[in-house]
Amino acid sequence: MISLPTDWRTGIATNYGGAQDGDSPYSPSYGTSIGACGYGLLDKSKWPYWSVGALSQSNIFYSAGPLGGCGQCFEVQCVNSGGQFAGRCNGNGGESVTIMVSDFCPECESDHVDLQALTYNQLGPMALGRMDIKYRRVNCKPPVNMMVDVDSSSGLGGWIRMTVKNAAGRAAIKAVSIRGTGSSSWTELHNDWGARWETGQQPRGSPFDMQVTQDDGQVVRLVRPGTVHRPENAAIACSTAYLVK
Repeated sequence: MISLPTDWRTGIATNYGGAQDGDSPYSPSYGTSIGACGYGLLDKSKWPYWSVGALSQSNIFYSAGPLGGCGQCFEVQCVNSGGQFAGRCNGNGGESVTIMVSDFCPECESDHVDLQALTYNQLGPMALGRMDIKYRRVNCKPPVNMMVDVDSSSGLGGWIRMTVKNAAGRAAIKAVSIRGTGSSSWTELHNDWGARWETGQQPRGSPFDMQVTQDDGQVVRLVRPGTVHRPENAAIACSTAYLVK
């Protein structure tokens, strides 16, 4: 298991959603619009405030998983000297942002992080396109509750599809299970794509109890909306409630 924060890795950063893509950085695009993680349209005024990015599928953190790093957080720091894009930081180097992974970057190299243009601009001018960075995986600290979006459902006994958002701490979700109220039997969902989970055998009895397991094996169990059961002193640090819409 990867301990957090990880050691720094060196690489480069690019940006998306700006003039080079024919877009306005103030309008949703790519990882703030749809994104391969399935979070859908992100609201710039809500966490993670468009501080998002994409990893390459050859990146070590994508490979380590789960979910290709979707929902995990990384600190990205501009490096002003010693690399092929020296001198591109806004200041003397060391400026940093924390991003959440909301997309994949198929054209990126292994240590190439693609950032939303406005987030990139906090480190260096987005017009320059590339900068030297170092980056590391860190804990996520959303100022909001973990939320479960039920994206679609065919009704009791049928299929249900959902996305878990705003996870804190390691924010690396390995498994999701649900059960009907009063039942002792859990139905494990399978990962559909990105951060979306589904089952074709929706249990009967609502509201559902829910169990979320992260990559270190720690479990958050929500036995009814607004109640969380987890190991005492657990490092998962997930929020204390969830919403279903």
